[in-house]
Amino acid sequence: MTCPKCGNVQLLSMVCTRCGAAMGDDPSPSPVLKPGFGPGPSLGIGEILETTFSLFFKNLSFFVVLMILAFSPLLLLFVALQTAPAEAWLFGSLRYVAVALSPFVEILCGSFTTALFTDAVFQLLRGEEASLGRSLRTGFGSFLPVLGLALIYALAAIVGFVLCIIPGLIFMTMYAAAVPALVIERVGPIDAMTRSARLTAGYRWPLFGALFVLWCIDAGIDLLVILGLGRPGSRGEVNGLIKPLLGLIPAGLYAITSVLAYHRLRGIKEAFGLVKTTSVFD
Repeated sequence: MTCPKCGNVQLLSMVCTRCGAAMGDDPSPSPVLKPGFGPGPSLGIGEILETTFSLFFKNLSFFVVLMILAFSPLLLLFVALQTAPAEAWLFGSLRYVAVALSPFVEILCGSFTTALFTDAVFQLLRGEEASLGRSLRTGFGSFLPVLGLALIYALAAIVGFVLCIIPGLIFMTMYAAAVPALVIERVGPIDAMTRSARLTAGYRWPLFGALFVLWCIDAGIDLLVILGLGRPGSRGEVNGLIKPLLGLIPAGLYAITSVLAYHRLRGIKEAFGLVKTTSVFD
């Protein structure tokens, strides 16, 4: 977007960082790039990550409410695993079933988090106050398609990681914008994944770089939790809940990054602006 007052060009904020004037859509149309070809305009990963952290921590309480709601099934699963006595599990096998299902549940909760965040992120980018009611309506209105998308995504990603880590990483990068595409464009799971693949084509390396930063943060949190749980005198029932609770941080950052990447990619390839999203959520 270009500032109509001073001509400053920036990617995400609706207020000019140079003169403080309201930003407008760039009058010059963005080029439409063919999938897989480049070079094209920069994806602006540094600004996307900076905006991700800024939006998340400035509106932390708002996003925490949405994340706790989205991740409540996973949190309840961890509570059950940590608090139920061993003899309460049928031959002990249900514990292993729950552990095996936890990656699928985590992916579903993460996808639903992105759906809940999508409307709020666009509101904040327009300089408006995020509405909890609108976010809930938008998220729950897309719940069933998001569930279908999450199941397909989880199966493909886990198979990719089992066969070889690299295919799993490629898959996760290629379909990073699938949930925002599903919510905003109101398409089905397969169409949303196809849409994400087309949008990310030609920009997957920089997008992978942004996701890699978030994965490192997630791994760092896991390491801190493991080191903390190993301390003498730690209580398993309490400490067992630390990991899923702290895991909400990278999940929230990933959700915001996904929405911002979707917005930026559409801006590059289709001259898609923030003003054009208002009718989608009304």
